[in-house]
Amino acid sequence: MFWSSAKIAKKRFLKRVPEKYELNDLVYKWTCPCNSTYIGQTKRRAGIRWCEHINSNQTNKSDPSTIFAHMSSCATLDQQYQNYISDPSTKNFTSSHRTKSAKSEYALKYFHSKNPPKIRRKLSKNDFALKYFDVLRTNLTNEYDRKKVESFLILLHKPSLNKQIDFKHFKTF
Repeated sequence: MFWSSAKIAKKRFLKRVPEKYELNDLVYKWTCPCNSTYIGQTKRRAGIRWCEHINSNQTNKSDPSTIFAHMSSCATLDQQYQNYISDPSTKNFTSSHRTKSAKSEYALKYFHSKNPPKIRRKLSKNDFALKYFDVLRTNLTNEYDRKKVESFLILLHKPSLNKQIDFKHFKTF
């Protein structure tokens, strides 16, 4: 059986490219508007890990993440958020029946999709902070490689929010 080029052109053989928040096995960076930065790594989906950072007060009240602690005290982030919610082009986020994770999922799609949702809604300050995450390296399926790349990028970028708890020597070339 032969196919004409017109029939082949109509079929979609290409896979959809995943959005940033759908990726896993990566190293990521959070950059606050005040230029404070944090670099981390995760094996899980990026969006799940990012939501854990910004909502860590609800999940782990005794030890919130460094990003959450910084968000609580950053005046520049507060000012950016106030500018966002005072923008008349944003609409009220009236869907009160949505869970926190559904709102965070909406925020991830809004700030990190190539095709964001059409309706702009006002988001919480935590969900607003999701826009400041970015992926630095992907396809790091081996945990050792992820941690090695993370430590190298921390050494290179010198993020102000990363705290060194322990030190592990890596062999260099």
